[in-house]
Amino acid sequence: MSISKKRPLMITAYLCLVFTIPFSLGDLGSMLFYSIALLVVFPFYALFSTKSLPFSLRQELRQYYPSLYYLLLLFAVSSLISWASVLFAENSLQQKIMASLRYLEYVLLAFYCFVLARLYRAERVSVVNFFMMIVYGALVSIALFAYIYFVDGAPNVRRWAYEPPLGTNLRMTGILLSAAIMTCVVRIYIEQHSRFFLWFLYFSLFALSAFLIWTASRINILATVFSVAIVAYLMRAWLKTSWLKLMSVFLVMLLSVPVGDYFSISPWGGLNRMVGFADRSLEQETLEAAVEEFGNGRIQVWGAAISAGMEKPVFGQGPYGFYFSDYIPEEIERVHNVFLHFFVEFGFVGASLFILALFTLAFYGAKYAKQAFINKDVNWLVAASVVLVLTMSSVANRAYEFILSTYILVSAFAAFPMQRKKKAHSTESEVG
Repeated sequence: MSISKKRPLMITAYLCLVFTIPFSLGDLGSMLFYSIALLVVFPFYALFSTKSLPFSLRQELRQYYPSLYYLLLLFAVSSLISWASVLFAENSLQQKIMASLRYLEYVLLAFYCFVLARLYRAERVSVVNFFMMIVYGALVSIALFAYIYFVDGAPNVRRWAYEPPLGTNLRMTGILLSAAIMTCVVRIYIEQHSRFFLWFLYFSLFALSAFLIWTASRINILATVFSVAIVAYLMRAWLKTSWLKLMSVFLVMLLSVPVGDYFSISPWGGLNRMVGFADRSLEQETLEAAVEEFGNGRIQVWGAAISAGMEKPVFGQGPYGFYFSDYIPEEIERVHNVFLHFFVEFGFVGASLFILALFTLAFYGAKYAKQAFINKDVNWLVAASVVLVLTMSSVANRAYEFILSTYILVSAFAAFPMQRKKKAHSTESEVG
């Protein structure tokens, strides 16, 4: 009741849905429900509820970041051509339907990002609120997994890596956990908290890190460690944060490792899985075989992606094109690499435009980063940290290919216009 009085009921319902994401996306029906609720119903509500706001994000983007604006516009045109090439070619009906659904997914994600940015700007909802819902939901996931594991007899436990009782795939759970961990780290480093809430953040960091080790998601673990290290380095360089405070985060994460590994499930969980890949790689007779074993088949998938992309190098195979390519390995749907993923789907033209847009965002973000740290702009820093960790993991993971992880990404990208707002406020203060 107190929450609903502070914000519109739809915003409260939206945050409640975000809270349930980590432990409720386990089947096609729930995925469809969440897609409609979060990418259709909520964005239209947000659009109409903010139509009277005295700013235009499109005009601001065009005025202050023209290179990014035109890159995104050209990518929209090129991706439309890629989709149309699937519809008008002699492809199966299934491929045309799947390509259309994937393209619709991209359009809805872009629409959602636009309206969420308006809500962020209007301060109807904050980035911290959004990603703390992910933190809370992930903690509930840990409790539910513990209940199923210890109390309910852990049915089907040997296949939990790909058929978990909650969620769709434990490696995808690792993506959510890395975003939640970065949220806790930024809040610990940047904000001043009561002793109780600070301990809660440390406890959350410990539990989430242990759960990440338990899932044995190697790419997400590495991306998370590197991202935390980057944030800590910038805290030291720009805010002169004490070594004690910086190292406390690493100590908590380090202490979580034996706990997560102790409860891991052989053969797919914990450190044993990660060490096992290294041992099997060393046993291979050739370097190529060793790399393939360590990459868990990714080298084969990337080679197939390059072949599929070169078959139609200009505008690509179209949305979801890798799945229907003649080069696809059996039962493989995703490329596990952001660059190759867009090369296969949208060709050299679309992939170049999209990657250039990402680098342009990174350039503008890097220019604002120091000011964000100095101003302790926690909302922008949480969003930037989430983008950083998921983009790093996307080099060998599915962060830009899977609906759930792309939803988390665009929710973070939606905070980008806020840096212009912060800059404007800073300039006005200096003039005053």
